[in-house]
Amino acid sequence: MDNLAVFHKAVSSLEREQPVGLVTVIAATGSTPGKVGYKMLVLGGNDGTVGTVGGGLLEARMIDEARKMLSRPTSCVFHFELGETPDDEKGICGGAAEFLIETFDGTALPLFRELSTAVADGRGGVLVSILSPDGVPRKFHLQGMEQMNAGGIEFSPEIAAAIREAGASGETGRKASAGAMDVFLESLALRPEAVLFGAGHL
Repeated sequence: MDNLAVFHKAVSSLEREQPVGLVTVIAATGSTPGKVGYKMLVLGGNDGTVGTVGGGLLEARMIDEARKMLSRPTSCVFHFELGETPDDEKGICGGAAEFLIETFDGTALPLFRELSTAVADGRGGVLVSILSPDGVPRKFHLQGMEQMNAGGIEFSPEIAAAIREAGASGETGRKASAGAMDVFLESLALRPEAVLFGAGHL
């Protein structure tokens, strides 16, 4: 499931005044089922989910947590160490993962419309998510350095440089920190795909 499908579904749900929860893998080390940048949309009204953050028990836990948060716009970061033994219910991958859950109501409709259009038109840009300690979801779509102070947020030189780098590199996602601000940055540029045809065990 790609970003465009997730953003489109967010738009259609918010247009129907149904809240949505966006779950994003923001960090992963070692062996993890969900990779950085994976997204899942948890829909209000028991309408299910769109996308994936890796499946299994961790995904089920994120769905439960997102549903608990749907009553109001909020955000929270969850960190998991994946166990080394089969008895550990979180799995035996041996890695670690962080998830950002953000819940949105109709006030976020313009943002998701803009994201859907930017991805569909190939305009790309950088999606900036502030990892807010006060629980308020703050997400911005920047398409040029002239938008750097979007939403009244003043980014430090270090984070501004990280945003420029994310836009230039096209990477799926990275965290950056400076002072008291932590952010997760995602390039929305379309990445090339390779399709392999053949026979083999992989």
